[in-house]
Amino acid sequence: MRNVNFGMEEVGQSYWTYKQRSAGDPGSGPLYPVLNWILEQLNLDNFKVDIDEHKEVVSIILGRDAIPKFSSEDAAIEHARIRFRAVEYAGLFAKAREEGVEPQFGGLAKHVTFNAKEGAYANTELHYAHELVKVLGRIRKKTFILSAPPIVGKVPEKLIWYLGEATRCFLYGLHRACIALCRACLEEALSVKVKGTKEGAVALSRYRQTHPKEGGLECLIAVSKGMGYLGDDIWIKQAENIRKRGNAILHRESVKEENSSETLRDLRGILEHLFSD
Repeated sequence: MRNVNFGMEEVGQSYWTYKQRSAGDPGSGPLYPVLNWILEQLNLDNFKVDIDEHKEVVSIILGRDAIPKFSSEDAAIEHARIRFRAVEYAGLFAKAREEGVEPQFGGLAKHVTFNAKEGAYANTELHYAHELVKVLGRIRKKTFILSAPPIVGKVPEKLIWYLGEATRCFLYGLHRACIALCRACLEEALSVKVKGTKEGAVALSRYRQTHPKEGGLECLIAVSKGMGYLGDDIWIKQAENIRKRGNAILHRESVKEENSSETLRDLRGILEHLFSD
């Protein structure tokens, strides 16, 4: 387990622990650090609730004014370490459920899954909540580098779905998935254009017969070029870039953000070009 650095202040006859001391101003700054601070305060039990006459929680006090009573500084430190460790353990088991474990740990993983109590659920929620806050911070930084392509009503609904999923994957930092969806979207888009006419369907069939070793998308790009759908060199280059990046992610251990960013940008341009008036 990694060591977690956190701060502590004496408040009255107790102690306030935190990793992020200030939440920032939610009225004038970014939302994600505020949410991160709230999650940390909840995890450390630095909260109090106000219950009304209907026995419903109608307000919550967080932070320094809502700390538990600790008998000593050591007790406050131990409590904080336990809470941070609990969420970190929850994160490790969450990763195991996502990616799997070594065979010798399979029994332990099943035991944890089938015997999870409320605390395990709560800690897992906190783990994923922190992950979502990180995603929110990324979305704030990245979303406005994207413009809204004028393609709704011109592009088939299936392609809109592909593009939306690919864009969300980019915003969420799922770069491999983004590139895979961009490749699938390009193949579907070219298939729609080429197979949409009898001439295109015949040309594609003939090309496949004479180039049996080429993949489906490779054939579609070649036929689309011949039919003028990707007539300019820039569109051919971008389509080939999407195809090659899509193939590369099957063999590359890591994918950089710039790879998914460029792939998504190329796809958006091609869709707008293919289905323009």
